[in-house]
Amino acid sequence: MPKPLNEGIHNFFNNFGQLPTIANDILQLNFYQAANDSWRFIINSTIGVLGFFDVASRMGLNYYANDFGLTMARYGWKNSTYLVLPLFGPSTIRDTIEIPVDYNLFSLYPYVEPQSRRYIIYGAGALDRRAQLLQYQGVFEEVAIDKYVFMRNAYMQRRAHQIEEVKHLSYQDQKAARAAREAAAIETASGDVSDKNEPDVIKEAQATARNE
Repeated sequence: MPKPLNEGIHNFFNNFGQLPTIANDILQLNFYQAANDSWRFIINSTIGVLGFFDVASRMGLNYYANDFGLTMARYGWKNSTYLVLPLFGPSTIRDTIEIPVDYNLFSLYPYVEPQSRRYIIYGAGALDRRAQLLQYQGVFEEVAIDKYVFMRNAYMQRRAHQIEEVKHLSYQDQKAARAAREAAAIETASGDVSDKNEPDVIKEAQATARNE
């Protein structure tokens, strides 16, 4: 498949799945992020021709994915047992509960008629997610001695990162993070490399912003 077409299809499904992200932003009381994601959805659904073109990212409204699993983690259910679901792949008990909640309560899928079209779109979305993962297949085959353990650790680490990220989505936090990235970019361009890595700089900037 030509790369522009592949990117367009991926953009469409990212946009199609934006409503559960917005709903969970609100449930987590991250209203600034909810506004950002709402504008993304509106702009890409209109100017971006149903999301095939990611116009919003070029305007500084970067893509962010949220789900009900992260909402449950936000309110206390951080640790959950790992499992592998047929067709869906790596998950946890908490994240398995997320699938029907986001699908039935927050997504556009229940409103797609007839049902045959709904299932075709959902299946195509699953294929798109699978296609995006295949680009890492070479790395996976090269580094994984025990593929199950590698996949489990990668999934659990990614979710732990996302759970932590949910705590830092306020306007002040994101403003501080942008300022820190800009400062790091300027230092790198000028050759003035600090002993601190970027995550440390961002955390310090966020702490300063919250104390202001």
